[in-house]
Amino acid sequence: MAMTPRTLRVPETANARILGDLFPIQTNHCRTPGCANFGVPARTKRGKTGPSRDRDLRYKLNSTAKGQEPAIECKACKGKGAIRSNAAIAEEVERIADYARPLEYRYACKTEGCANFGLSIGEHRHLYGKYGYYKTPENRIYRCKACLRRVLVSHKAPRIHARNQSLAADVFSRIANKSPMRRTVEGAKLNNWRDY
Repeated sequence: MAMTPRTLRVPETANARILGDLFPIQTNHCRTPGCANFGVPARTKRGKTGPSRDRDLRYKLNSTAKGQEPAIECKACKGKGAIRSNAAIAEEVERIADYARPLEYRYACKTEGCANFGLSIGEHRHLYGKYGYYKTPENRIYRCKACLRRVLVSHKAPRIHARNQSLAADVFSRIANKSPMRRTVEGAKLNNWRDY
């Protein structure tokens, strides 16, 4: 059952953390560049239905052309835009930005119950000490000062095991040739994926 505009509300602004700085995200606004409401966010608090002083003067809740997806409609230009989850977009921005961060921001102490559990080395350098390196200086080892567990910050790229290389090549070939997924799974014998 689709939600009616009366039961909907526009999601509040979400914050994405990019290299330690907070970046506010609010995507629910008018997207027409020449409009007076362009970039002005819609109201996020629930208001009274019907005519009242409490309503949003710039937007109204509506649905898209097919009526399947909830949307906001700009009262100035009559442009519609689907309502998006700001929290989901912020989460995706953080996931993509994670690849630009130094590796120390991705690694943390994994000992449950430790005071430093989940606190990354890059953001909390005072909680970790350098403890040498593994084979090359790029693969630095840090040591948690609370539980004394060692954390390896490895620059090695994950590799496909030798026994799976031919399987990976077969699956990639099938996907590149636009083979249906079900046929790819059956043809490459991936039904029992735990064996790989």
